[in-house]
Amino acid sequence: MDRQFPRLVIRRDKLRNNFTQIVSRCRACGINVAGVIKGVGGLPEIARLYKECGAAQLATSRLEQIELWRREGVDGPFLLLRVPGIGPVSARRIVSARRCGTLRFEDLQRLGVVLKRAQYFLTCGGKLREGLRFSPATLPMQLERMERGLLPEHDAAQLSLFDRMG
Repeated sequence: MDRQFPRLVIRRDKLRNNFTQIVSRCRACGINVAGVIKGVGGLPEIARLYKECGAAQLATSRLEQIELWRREGVDGPFLLLRVPGIGPVSARRIVSARRCGTLRFEDLQRLGVVLKRAQYFLTCGGKLREGLRFSPATLPMQLERMERGLLPEHDAAQLSLFDRMG
């Protein structure tokens, strides 16, 4: 028997039944449910299943999963559960600093927020960062351009485990 580990078995029938029950009970109380896609790599078929069962929106902590769903034709609305560039440590610092007053972008930078990524998702005093221009249509392209410097050069090659070295 050919087994590959680690392996995650998703029982779609069980998932469908459980999610339908949750949506039904929440709707009876006037609550909309967001289907949080976690632990399955953002599989579009699971996102579709949540929508079929009545999820008001789909949620993930990964921007690339939202892009995947759009490419695969999964209908939104979508909810990003975290802001790129703000990790748990920075988030705690922000919460602590907010107790003392409002924050400016300079304050966020001093708190360790990676503004290069986070600036597209934040406002300070109700305003975007000065000089920042984008629209929902151009945001994915701008984020890709920004990250391009972190990607390997076009002439980089995948090494083989079977090639002889030296």
